Amino acid sequence: MSERFDLIVIGGGSAARDAASQAARKHGARVALVERERWGGSCPNVACKPTKAYLVAAELVRDVNTLAQRISGSASTPVRPASTSRASAPGRRC
Repeated sequence: MSERFDLIVIGGGSAARDAASQAARKHGARVALVERERWGGSCPNVACKPTKAYLVAAELVRDVNTLAQRISGSASTPVRPASTSRASAPGRRC
């Protein structure tokens, strides 16, 4: 079985998806999109979004510790996140 395409886009990141979509919609091209690993590229899977999730958690821990010090008037035992393993990051394959 052979198929013919006007455009083959390699990679499933946001730029590749936009290019494939534009070619198909604006120019009527028959497009194939090839991705070896995860659709969406690194940002939603292992970079930007997982990093932001850790930052939000870290800010929450900092805020809880700051409030605990204000309430008790002394530095009590700080709150620590349950897990700091990158393997448990959203979107990571183990």
